[in-house]
Amino acid sequence: MRVRRAGLFTEAAVALTLARLASVLPFRCMVARQAVVASGPAVTHTLPSDPRAAAVGRAIGTVGKRLPWHSSCLILALAARLMLWRRGIPAVLHFGIGRREDGRLTAHAWLEAAGGCVCGGTEAPDFVPLASFASAPR
Repeated sequence: MRVRRAGLFTEAAVALTLARLASVLPFRCMVARQAVVASGPAVTHTLPSDPRAAAVGRAIGTVGKRLPWHSSCLILALAARLMLWRRGIPAVLHFGIGRREDGRLTAHAWLEAAGGCVCGGTEAPDFVPLASFASAPR
């Protein structure tokens, strides 16, 4: 069990590194092969029903805090989406916008899969969904 968990954490570190590199690409490149889906209310406090998706969310959250750089919500969501794609689990990447207390606009990304939120769900209710993208089939 410990070896399996270490492998998942290693995969999460690699996925987070790749997502950080991909985050400098133009937005249209990141979502080029994604299907646009209707944005709806975020499924925020529900864990994914697939234990593999839940494990990916835990690994991304744990490893993302320990890397030497800040992993934004976009980087966490992209990394989790990559890991879910490798497992053949469909996911929907959501982008939302909100206002801070000082009136400035702010953005957030979160990922849903298997009927629950894999990452970014805690903050998602404070944001109005703008666009949602379903991952392309593997």
